[in-house]
Amino acid sequence: MKTILWDMDGVLIDSLGLDLKVINPILEKEFGVKNGVSKDFLKSIFACAVPEFCKMILEKIEKYSEENLNKFIVQFEEFRRNAKFDLLPNVAESLEKFKSQDAVQYVVSNNKEEDIKRILKNCGILKYFEDVIGYDTFGKIAKKPAPDIYIFVIEKVLEKFKKIKQFYVFEDSCVGIRSAVGAKMEAHCPPSLKLRRVNNVPVRVIGVATGADSFENLEKAGADIVIFSLKDFII
Repeated sequence: MKTILWDMDGVLIDSLGLDLKVINPILEKEFGVKNGVSKDFLKSIFACAVPEFCKMILEKIEKYSEENLNKFIVQFEEFRRNAKFDLLPNVAESLEKFKSQDAVQYVVSNNKEEDIKRILKNCGILKYFEDVIGYDTFGKIAKKPAPDIYIFVIEKVLEKFKKIKQFYVFEDSCVGIRSAVGAKMEAHCPPSLKLRRVNNVPVRVIGVATGADSFENLEKAGADIVIFSLKDFII
């Protein structure tokens, strides 16, 4: 039995494309900033969790305050929860293909668990996943790029499914790649979070160049393999 751990933004859904359309209108309406932020800047912070993402945007436009941050987060999260994001190319086919091969599929994201479920449901693909894991699923643990979230997920899967032979992690950002690579290498994990069975169950980290970072940067971040498309990937 094999398990696939999917990042969401930039791997399954084209959230960057939608973010580019809505961020600057929000900034103009709420904070009076007409030129907003550039596409390159949004791409550079795309992999961050929503609170950090919003904070860095407000700092960039010199409008940061706790009040502004809370207002921005509420509006942005509400927009994301209700939006229907486009799936990235070959995602629907890949989910169906891996399901037909009896792979167990999870989503592991730097978003809130509730928001992940709602977004995936709106996109019509929630049914493919055994479970979804957000930064708040296990309480207060470090977000990606820390390895903690993947360590907890892998342990959870191994406890539930005794016949797992291989993990595949799909990430589009250096932040996510570093998190997954850290989880597969005990030397990079905090002593209290040692992944006891990592040597028995291989973890393969796949960079997907469809989101935040380039092919070259994903390679440098430590991905085992980098692909431009899910179309021809075989587990």
